[in-house]
Amino acid sequence: MKIVITEHQYEKLLLESSKSIIGDEIKRSKEFIKKIVRSVKEDTKLDFSFLFTWGAAIGGFSRPVFNYFEGKNPELTNQDLALLSIACAVTYYTSNKEKLSKLLGIIKERSLVTSFNEMLEKTDELKNTFLSFVDSLKVTGHKMSGMLAYTFIIPFLTKLLDMSGGATSSDITVLSKIILGYLAVKISSTTLTELITKIIERFRS
Repeated sequence: MKIVITEHQYEKLLLESSKSIIGDEIKRSKEFIKKIVRSVKEDTKLDFSFLFTWGAAIGGFSRPVFNYFEGKNPELTNQDLALLSIACAVTYYTSNKEKLSKLLGIIKERSLVTSFNEMLEKTDELKNTFLSFVDSLKVTGHKMSGMLAYTFIIPFLTKLLDMSGGATSSDITVLSKIILGYLAVKISSTTLTELITKIIERFRS
């Protein structure tokens, strides 16, 4: 028997599916950080578990770059990639010069300086693209440096595009609450709701 649903029902199903996928993406970003922190600790005896606080944000930022280099540079092992990714994360998200110095020393010992510079360049490119996009949205009262806390959004921008057809302000409020439930670091729910609203509005235009 063929079941016919209305366009409104279809949009609601799509929205509910997108919310679930977005939650899964945030969990993947957090698991990604745990995995590479664990790898670096086993490899170098250096503990970077303090990065877990920013897990989803760093994961949203680092995971696409890691995946890019994994496909582009098959000669790099997962251990190498984890080391380079953590070094990039420490560069952008902390001011811990001591641990960064130790990482850079290991990178130099292993002749990975060129690969690190390439990954840092790609990470910087992603950062600048994201911040430029956010700046164009004119989010109320935001500071560009603080917007790095919202990079967890990067992996599910395409899902926000899917939602742009039928998402209401109520749907966005619910989505923001769902997202906040997955995050360890505290961010402004008002800013998050406004950011998602403006991203969806941009995709609609």
